[in-house]
Amino acid sequence: MKHKEVCPARNVKYNKCGKARHIAKVCKSSEDIRQVEPENEREDDGVYNINLFRIKTSARSVKPRLSSSMRDKNDFKTQLVVNNCLDTVIIDTGAQVSVCGTVQAKKWNMLGKMIPSKVRIKPYKSTPIPVHGQARCAVTFGQTSVPVMWHIISGSCEPIIARKMALQLDKEVKPVHVPPRSFPYHLKERGQKEIEDMIEQDVIEEHPRDEPAPWVANAVLAPKDDGSLWVTMDARNVSKALYPTNHPIARHEDIKAKLSGCRVFSKMDFKSAFWQIELEPESRYLTVFHANYKLYRYKRLTMGLQPSQGELNAGLLPVLAHIPNAHLIHDDLIVDRSVDLCMQAISDAGITLNAKKCQFGRKKISFWGMIYGEDGVKPDPSKVEALVHLTAPTSKEELISFLCMMQSNSEFVPNFAQRSAKLRELTKGRARFVCSNEHQKGSIRIDRTKLPHQDVRYEVVYQEGKLNQVDFTSRKAKPLQMMTNEEREEAEELNNLLYMLHTTPIMDSIGIGNIAMHTKIDETLTELAKIIQNGRKWIPKTSHPKVRSFEQIIPEITIAENGVMFKGERIILPESLQDTAIQLAHEEVTWDRVGLKGV
Repeated sequence: MKHKEVCPARNVKYNKCGKARHIAKVCKSSEDIRQVEPENEREDDGVYNINLFRIKTSARSVKPRLSSSMRDKNDFKTQLVVNNCLDTVIIDTGAQVSVCGTVQAKKWNMLGKMIPSKVRIKPYKSTPIPVHGQARCAVTFGQTSVPVMWHIISGSCEPIIARKMALQLDKEVKPVHVPPRSFPYHLKERGQKEIEDMIEQDVIEEHPRDEPAPWVANAVLAPKDDGSLWVTMDARNVSKALYPTNHPIARHEDIKAKLSGCRVFSKMDFKSAFWQIELEPESRYLTVFHANYKLYRYKRLTMGLQPSQGELNAGLLPVLAHIPNAHLIHDDLIVDRSVDLCMQAISDAGITLNAKKCQFGRKKISFWGMIYGEDGVKPDPSKVEALVHLTAPTSKEELISFLCMMQSNSEFVPNFAQRSAKLRELTKGRARFVCSNEHQKGSIRIDRTKLPHQDVRYEVVYQEGKLNQVDFTSRKAKPLQMMTNEEREEAEELNNLLYMLHTTPIMDSIGIGNIAMHTKIDETLTELAKIIQNGRKWIPKTSHPKVRSFEQIIPEITIAENGVMFKGERIILPESLQDTAIQLAHEEVTWDRVGLKGV
């Protein structure tokens, strides 16, 4: 036939389906839906089919299904003017609606025009997306301007941290399947509600019955400070088989040095930070756990896994990388200035903060077990109290945990390495955990170092009662003939105690103010202070011999704000107080005798 020789589709290959000898108009293959589609395509749902614009908020946005020859054209990104704001969008001819997040809507000043919407949007082969509302505005490209109805998604168009993670498993480790453990009875209902909320938030899902579950852990219910529950999994077994990501995490010592000299502090806490990182489907079987006689698994990263902390830090650091005064450790952020820049960066990334844990413009603030203030850094009293009430370790694991907690406050414990040397011997290699007298003495010495950090300021409250000794001492004494032997012994001990409290004098001492005053008038120490304050590490030969006697220890000498001089941890006394200090060192006070006794 004649038309076979002139047919325009005779030697044409259609790019979409890859078949020859036909064109798009007569192609019978189904059309690909590239980004979003309405769940119900009725006309009264208000779905518009003419708009061609779609927002790409991160690298995880779904790309148009184009042939390999067309994918190199920068994914059809272009600059458009949306409501008088220039921005980059992606042209998606397969999308039936135009979608943006609240972050973009706020940037384009559309939130004030937003109206409620009944449209239901469903991405290709995914769950429906909740729509916050819709707003119509002008979109301009070149000389052409058209009105476009934007459907605004609650939050951001993509997860907060556009990051997927695959867990790397050491296949030589044997899988561990623990027996199920039910929730405590009084927490069962609350725990089940948290599980349902996590499923609704797309954090966990029920493990498919047709898939094996070699790794199974138990759920852990951890109470929060606000009274709610935190449901997570006991990841100790599976973590032993996971390779760490080894992403660098800021050290607390480095942050402390950078905050030196700051006077005002702000602290921010990210809400559900771990859940912002999505787990690859092939890694989810490693997070299976028991909960109320069912198996669930995580779709998002959870705390407790070996690589969790490093991955979270790697995901959050780029958000704050351009702010030099923002210091991040895991999901906690401390800022000494540039709070507005931090809030803007967090808002642009779509990250949610935990308002109850955020503090702004404080002169003192608690951060990772320390109190930061204009006076410097000191241990958090609540953490010190927890250390004081720790029970003695009974195993090597408990001992390691004890030493790690003490190590966080080691800078406030003099000679901590020397005091803990015997205890650290029990943690080496295959050492057996045998607590001898030497190890017990080391533990006692560490316990004693915790006492100076306690707050001894307290108020004495009198409470009436027959069992209070302070109460019955003020009453009329019982006749001696009516007392039992036990009562007589108690009365004698109480009499000795009251006599000791009444007659024992306060031991003489040299006050720090007295030392500071005599140091300022001491000629030798005054000249030595000038040399040190000038930054010299040596003493001129023309100096007085008494001054030159300090030459060997001058690198160890420091000067306090009140002028008192120290060699290491010991005070350098001025010459006028040295005889008094020697005399006081040889005095002794006894309970049975009032007075001083030379030694």
